[in-house]
Amino acid sequence: MKKIVFVILLCNSIHLANAQNEALTFDENHFIYLGLQGGIGNYYTPSYSIDLNYVYKCKYSAKLLYSEIDSKPKDYPNDHRPFKQGLDPTENLRTLELLVGRVFNLNKAGTIRANLSAGVGYAIYRKAVYERWDFSLNNYPWHYEDRHPITFILNPKIEFPLTKGWGLVISPMVKINNQRVFFGIEFGTIVGLLRARKYYYYDKAIELSK
Repeated sequence: MKKIVFVILLCNSIHLANAQNEALTFDENHFIYLGLQGGIGNYYTPSYSIDLNYVYKCKYSAKLLYSEIDSKPKDYPNDHRPFKQGLDPTENLRTLELLVGRVFNLNKAGTIRANLSAGVGYAIYRKAVYERWDFSLNNYPWHYEDRHPITFILNPKIEFPLTKGWGLVISPMVKINNQRVFFGIEFGTIVGLLRARKYYYYDKAIELSK
């Protein structure tokens, strides 16, 4: 269900960007936009994330992000047998993250930029805990425990604001806590106020033609 909701949000964001592209008014030095991403990595199913981004003076970025990752259990017994009913556990990491970073424009057209950010997140980690061998099940029973590790995040993005209101993003990420280390790459879309009338290309102010 959550994957369907993500696809709907992604399609709506593209439609909204196209509809409002000509009506957007941009500040000289600041912009704000929404990001929607999905990706793959060292986990069980595709991850997804949604973030709100703010860029100050075309140089400094702040981001509030929510993400969710499903994975196979890390600490399962070596002689564990998959349940015939397909009821093996799936671990889940949900994080609310705050990241700050630096933006570097990579071309004079203002359509490619690197947004290098890092930060911390509050996590809810649903961990599968295996119990002692159960002869009646001929297997290890298990239960879930919710844990709340502080998570450190590295998230360097390459953004492509192809129009003034819509663009694409490639987003490698690493999430580190005392329970697991997750890494992967996400792809998605950005929509909102994506370009300022003036931006900085290697610290030199350049006026955009449009």
